[in-house]
Formats: sequence, C-alpha cells, structure tokens
Amino acid sequence: YLLGENESIRSKLGTEPAMRSHVLALIATKDANSLDELNGFFQKTFLAHQVDAHYLRDIIEGIVGFLKDEEMVSEEDRLAATPFGRRVSDLYIDPLSAVIIRDALKRYEPGKQFGLVQAACSVPDMPILYLRQSDYEWIELYLDEVKDQLLIDPPEDLEQYELFLSKVKTAKMVTDWMSEVHENEMSSFFGIGPGDIRNKVELAEWLLHSSARLSELFNREATMECVDAVTRVRYGIRSELLELVKLRGLGRVRARALYSRGIKGLEDLRNTSYDRLKQIPTIGESVARSIKDQLGQTDPTMPITSEDGQRSLVEFR
Repeated sequence: YLLGENESIRSKLGTEPAMRSHVLALIATKDANSLDELNGFFQKTFLAHQVDAHYLRDIIEGIVGFLKDEEMVSEEDRLAATPFGRRVSDLYIDPLSAVIIRDALKRYEPGKQFGLVQAACSVPDMPILYLRQSDYEWIELYLDEVKDQLLIDPPEDLEQYELFLSKVKTAKMVTDWMSEVHENEMSSFFGIGPGDIRNKVELAEWLLHSSARLSELFNREATMECVDAVTRVRYGIRSELLELVKLRGLGRVRARALYSRGIKGLEDLRNTSYDRLKQIPTIGESVARSIKDQLGQTDPTMPITSEDGQRSLVEFR
C-alpha cells in the first residue's frame, strides 16, 4: 500500500449540483457579491487545479445566470440572495431541486399528496429506483391510478419518459412505506434491501420538509399536507395514526396496536385505564406509564416509583 502508485484524486466540487449549492451559499451568506469575488473564491479551491480557469469562470457565470432566471438571486449594484434563494441555501438542497419542488407546489391542490411525494422523488437530490423488466407490467397501471394527483406531467420524449417512470416507481416506494406496507414485502417487490429503503425514506423526509418550508413562500395551501407527509414518512404510517405518534415512544407498530383496539387519538388514551393499556401487545407497563405521564394523568393502579434525587454527603456517614 505504501509503495504503490498514487491514486488519482478528483475534487468533489466539480459537479453541477455541488457548484450550484456553493455559489448560492456564497451569495446568500454575503461572502461573495460579484462574479469576480465568486471566481476569486473558487480559484483557491482544489477544483481550480484540475480545470481551466476560463472554463471554471464560464461555469460560475452560467450558474449565476440560472439563479437569476429562477429568482433566487437578484443583481442591482451587487449580487444578493432573494428570500427564495436564502430559504434554499438554508435547506441545503440543490437549487435545481428547489425549482422542481417550487413549480410542483404552484400546481398543488388539496388531495394531491402523491404529487408532493412525486415531486420530492423527481429532484437531483433523490437517487431514483431504475426500472427492471418486470416493472413494466405494473408501472403503467399504477401511473393510470395516480394520474389525477400528479404535479409533474409525463414528458413526450421516450428517453425522458423512462426516467419519469423511474421517478414514479421511487415515489410509489415512499408511498408504500407511508401506507404501512411491511419492509420485507417492499424489499421483494422493489428488489432493494432494507438499507436502501431506509436511505430513500430519510431523503424523502428531508425533501418533504424542504417542500413544507418552500410552500410557505409559494403555496400555503400545501403546507399542512407537506407537514403531515413528513410525519408519515418518518414513522411509516397512514394518516389516521398522526395524532397517536405525537406522543413519545409511540411509533408505527405501537400506534397501530392501539388504533386496532379502538384507541384512535389522545382523548381515547385519556379515557383508557393504565391497566388496559399495559395489557396491549407491544405497550407494556413502562410505555403505558410514559403515555399517562405525557398526558398529565395519574391512575390508582399505577405502581408508585420513587424518584432518586441527588444524595448528600451526610447520607454516607
């Protein structure tokens, strides 16, 4: 290893998403207010040693032009981030992802939650699930089922249409997770491992959170739908469990166990005795006590536990 040939090292900054994000961040934080200042900054990076200086400047100019066209950056006497640009920079998402989400939000109408998930799964920040031969049997049928909820329309170009279907497949995977489909079933259906499911679910949560923040600027009607989608993705639950998972210690399995026994919300929990709660599978004594404590309730059947405070030195004499 020590005597082997040196490995080639390439700058991670040399990709369009990275460049877009860093250019916007420099402008949003006021560390660079002109093309010259932006160019001066990037000339000090490792990337500048690997690409031609004129080429790098052209890339920076192109990105600034894109940011101005999409109203993330304005230019009067100097370059400055707009409220949209500052929000995107704060969210740490690719500006191109923000544009796709913004355009989808502008088309949003109540009841189109799949469209919000579709938009989150159609951005550069989300690695997509490519189609397998067997997927063609169901993907077109599924697309027909959700066509009224789409916020991004199918393209006419055949190559782009294949990519579009892959993004719809990714959105279905996230939607299945939100519909409490078992992880093993999802792994088999989509041909991916549990780790890949978890990775995409976490990305979807982040991107839906970003959608919620962007909706405050472009379509407040979508904000609560996005917020609910974030919680549903985080816990992998249907919408009817949203109230139950507000309590610490209740997730996908325990909330469903409660709901299936007629305990559908916080008021039902208040009206359910500690004794009954602790007998529900997956709940037990400690979770039942935690639920009652969070609701500010005491129950005569609950065992008394003494809270150990800090002991003084005199107690050790």
